[in-house]
Amino acid sequence: KYIIFDNEGKDMDHGEGQALNLSQNGMLLATRKPLNNVFVMLMTFDLNGKVVKVKGRLVSSNMQETIGYYFAGIDFIEPMDQQVTAVMEENQKHSGTGEQRRSPRTENINLVDYAVFDDKGKAMDQGKGRTLNLSQNGILLETLKPLKGVFIILTLDLDGKGVKVKGRLIYSIMQKNTGHYLSGIDFIGPKDQQVAAIVAFIKSYSRSKSKGNIPKLRAPYTQLFD
Repeated sequence: KYIIFDNEGKDMDHGEGQALNLSQNGMLLATRKPLNNVFVMLMTFDLNGKVVKVKGRLVSSNMQETIGYYFAGIDFIEPMDQQVTAVMEENQKHSGTGEQRRSPRTENINLVDYAVFDDKGKAMDQGKGRTLNLSQNGILLETLKPLKGVFIILTLDLDGKGVKVKGRLIYSIMQKNTGHYLSGIDFIGPKDQQVAAIVAFIKSYSRSKSKGNIPKLRAPYTQLFD
């Protein structure tokens, strides 16, 4: 359940939604109606009878015409650690569709090449993106343009060796504050390949972080490092 407040603290609207993607910093919320005039949102979760409240600010909102839902990206503000932790722990107990978080994600910033394909395997687009977080089941990818397709192949250059991982595109939404796009991707394919790719991502990130060389995403695509 959620309540929307304007910049003067006035109650503007309320309703119910479904949390599709959740982290310590924010969430992706699906609602049946658009979220208008949002300054601050108060969201209430019922976790097995325990009421947990989290305060957030709207970052982006896009209509998904194919299913009739609005997808809203929300950043948590002034979070209470115990509350956010409780939400994450509850969410991690569930499995099922690719839109549900099934394992905790960790920060992992790497530059990757990507190629997007339709449901018949036809190439639709390609480019470079930046991974923002990573779990054993999927990844959050930041790009300069929206991703449209069904399947995606990500390629990480690790010591001159191309490490590939295949995934299914779940959503792609724009961040109003940056103009970049965030895409949720679920890994698919053999588990051993997924594990090998995840290890490579973590190794690459650890090396970049130790050198103080965390990549930035900006145009043109050929100039991605500071």
